[in-house]
Amino acid sequence: MNTHNNCYEIKQIIDTHNRHLKKQKKIDDLADKLRKEQSTFSGRKRLKNKQKTLVSERKRLQRASQGT
Repeated sequence: MNTHNNCYEIKQIIDTHNRHLKKQKKIDDLADKLRKEQSTFSGRKRLKNKQKTLVSERKRLQRASQGT
């Protein structure tokens, strides 16, 4: 019975580690995509426009939540 518990604990550790690796891969892929986007003038312009859009959307939502 003790061996069964140890196997379960080891499996949990491995599963946790694999989840961490998947998350890290997503983060690395997004960072790589961002680096590629920032490497060109048009990419930087797109990012700046996305940022402006997010800011204006956030302001719009704040105004809407205040009921004005």
